[in-house]
Amino acid sequence: MGRDWAPHYADIYIAKVEKEVLLKCPFKPRVCYRYLNYALIIWPHGTERFSAFLNIFNAHEPFTKFIFHLRISSSFSILV
Repeated sequence: MGRDWAPHYADIYIAKVEKEVLLKCPFKPRVCYRYLNYALIIWPHGTERFSAFLNIFNAHEPFTKFIFHLRISSSFSILV
């Protein structure tokens, strides 16, 4: 395992990257919630623009790569 403070530094780093990259993006998510290494994003602009959005994120830092699992549905699951 790592240090107790490592998740806090990772959270601060990702928040900084997110803020910087969102300023560059011409299209932004309608909703974006992040918790540790998970994110809930509601994207109203189509899959092509989402791929471009993800490419902007991945081009920002050479050693950090973001991946996604696409789920297109009219409903969603709630984890309790």
